[in-house]
Amino acid sequence: MATTTTRDPILAAVAEWERREGVPDMRLILIDNGSGFIFGDTAEYLAGQSGWKDDASGDDQDLEPLALLAARLLDESIGEFGREYVFIAHNPRDTSTGYHIYRADEQGRQTLPLVDDGQDQTMIEFVMENCPYLGFVRCEATQ
Repeated sequence: MATTTTRDPILAAVAEWERREGVPDMRLILIDNGSGFIFGDTAEYLAGQSGWKDDASGDDQDLEPLALLAARLLDESIGEFGREYVFIAHNPRDTSTGYHIYRADEQGRQTLPLVDDGQDQTMIEFVMENCPYLGFVRCEATQ
């Protein structure tokens, strides 16, 4: 009897999503540093936005400006304005306000389905274990 892992239903959902929707542009997952929850999936909150689509259409793009743009647009989508954003290419291992950035596409393929429940521990663990960690965007209030 074959065993089923947590990864199997997630990968099946990825295949179904790609079949229905096609492959979106570069996709980032933003995990809030304070709560540990997924606050943003660019395939959801930035789908079709021209600023993101223009900048995130290639695989060899400079990821720092895209991470900063994704964090700013996420904040604006939830009514958080007036912040400054700083990218660091490692986990700060502190309590700074900001987002851990993971890349959820690889060579034009998606690595997970659309995140519809950012508090789902299985999905959070899947992202952290299977998506490349790009860095951290620190969000600082402007004076």
